[in-house]
Amino acid sequence: MAAPLLSGSPTSSLIFRRCGRGGAGARTAGRGHPAGAQQPHLPSADVSGQAGAQRGVGIFGGFVIEREKREYRGQVNLKYTGTLPLVSGIRLLALREGVEETSTLARIRALGQAGVFSDNDRDELCEAFGVVTDTLLRNQIADYRAGRRVSYYVDPEALSKRRRTALLDSLKAIHALRKRANLEFAANIF
Repeated sequence: MAAPLLSGSPTSSLIFRRCGRGGAGARTAGRGHPAGAQQPHLPSADVSGQAGAQRGVGIFGGFVIEREKREYRGQVNLKYTGTLPLVSGIRLLALREGVEETSTLARIRALGQAGVFSDNDRDELCEAFGVVTDTLLRNQIADYRAGRRVSYYVDPEALSKRRRTALLDSLKAIHALRKRANLEFAANIF
């Protein structure tokens, strides 16, 4: 049975579902080690890098925004709060489980099939990936077209209420994954 990952708040279906219940099995047939066995050769440096990554959601459930860099004040860095912790966390779990898929979405589906994620967790992580990447890409295209410097920063106040809610739910799901990866790989409680 899948360990619980995420704490409730279902992600909005704003963008579209990218994960299905099916898909090709991606576990390695003869890995030579049982699922969940200690594997000291896994790259724990990725987890410690995640621990230092910025949080996208504050303790009261709102966005954690940039305060230091004048150019990006009030904005959220989706690279460090969204894509990096999501891709790194999924990569570590995939390595541990022997998943051979290379795309993040395929890894999430395979981890769901392997029982690492519940169906709900799998769907929330797929949705989070879609929301974060779609929001980031739309913002980068708009910046490029307006002649502004293209970056990973997005102003949540410039988003529609629906998209802002979906992004916040996505960052919560990613933060839960990051906490789980830290607990499972580095035994960091805090």
